[in-house]
Amino acid sequence: MRDLCGLALTLGAVFLSPALASASLVTPPVQWAATVPEALSAADEQLLNAALTGNREGIRQALAAGARLEARDRRLDLTPLMLALYRDHPLAFADLLQAGADVNARNPRGQTPLMMLASGGQLNLVQKVLEVGASLNAQDELGNTALMWAAYWGHLAVVEHLLKAQANATLSNDDGNTALHLAASGGLANQTRKLLQKPTFTAVGRRLQGEKVADTKVVLFQRLIAAGAPVDAVNRWGQSALMLSAEQGAWEPIAHLIAAGASVQRADLQGQTLKDYLTRAGYAQWVERLRP
Repeated sequence: MRDLCGLALTLGAVFLSPALASASLVTPPVQWAATVPEALSAADEQLLNAALTGNREGIRQALAAGARLEARDRRLDLTPLMLALYRDHPLAFADLLQAGADVNARNPRGQTPLMMLASGGQLNLVQKVLEVGASLNAQDELGNTALMWAAYWGHLAVVEHLLKAQANATLSNDDGNTALHLAASGGLANQTRKLLQKPTFTAVGRRLQGEKVADTKVVLFQRLIAAGAPVDAVNRWGQSALMLSAEQGAWEPIAHLIAAGASVQRADLQGQTLKDYLTRAGYAQWVERLRP
């Protein structure tokens, strides 16, 4: 069982759903087709409750009584498979997968179980849903893929597995952000601390030192760029991953993007360059490092 910090990361990603856009800009919500509530049989109710509590015997009994794997909880609009994931019951989740639960069903934000698992860094279950046909490059209501979610939350092992499975690193979401943008603006640095109001933690709760965060970011960048993520692509505000990295407080990821070909002269739609981003974020001392 993962600890509370790991669960908080999952729930924050799935239900608070940060916009996965520019760290300083808010995106209007995109409407996703809501599921029409259906009447639930007693067996359906039993299955939903068993999935929520991780009661494997209850799941078996409910299915034997004719419960539907596609039934949805009236309050959360989640399937039994999603409920088992929501409450972090990996064995119940595996039982529901084996019973034939739809791995590409959507939650109210258009997210599939794969996206939810990638958000929480649950590598073992990511592997399982891919084995049974999870859509690798599906996009949620804001255009984010499982790879983007994993990159945003800094889950390196999940990113590596998704890329090995041929996840598309060139895709962008509705704001024009690629997985590289999201790795730059999120991950285990400032954004996670703001959301959790805690010091930096990994998904399993171990405190990280600043240099470890920077190392993780650099490896994330390496993996994504090697998989084809465009290093100097810009989002709808003209921001590159390099600009977004400037706000995160670590020089090594910035230096890696520059070495990989990111332009230090590029300006966003407001005319701001990397130097402006560094100065605004309080790292004016690094501007000198940009000089030839």
